Amino acid sequence: METITEFKAANGKTIFHIKEKISMETHLKALQDHIIKRFIDRYAFSKHNIDPEFKNHLDDEYMQSFRFVEGKQYIKIVANGSAYGFIVKGDHPKFKDGDILKANSWTAPAKNKARGNIYNPESYKHFDWTSAS
Repeated sequence: METITEFKAANGKTIFHIKEKISMETHLKALQDHIIKRFIDRYAFSKHNIDPEFKNHLDDEYMQSFRFVEGKQYIKIVANGSAYGFIVKGDHPKFKDGDILKANSWTAPAKNKARGNIYNPESYKHFDWTSAS
């Protein structure tokens, strides 16, 4: 998907500038990095003493378990053996390409609303390591 920037020219006209074409893989990696960082930072403000070696073990386990599984309509996000969420592939009657949906079950997304979009990294800020909330 292309990254489009909108700005006002000196004459007041709105101009759209296509900056670059960024691949789906790049966005998937950015989402993965965000979610894993949220997992690693989960005890940053905790009052509990967590054994650093045990925490590192949990962090490594989570990172190793994180993956994307491509299906016909969606890309499933899997973390820690659970369905984290789903990414819409292509156009859908209710959703846009790249919309991120919360998991309803292991095999299906919750179709009530999109939680963000893979092509909009700003929307990742609402995602915790447990799910696309």
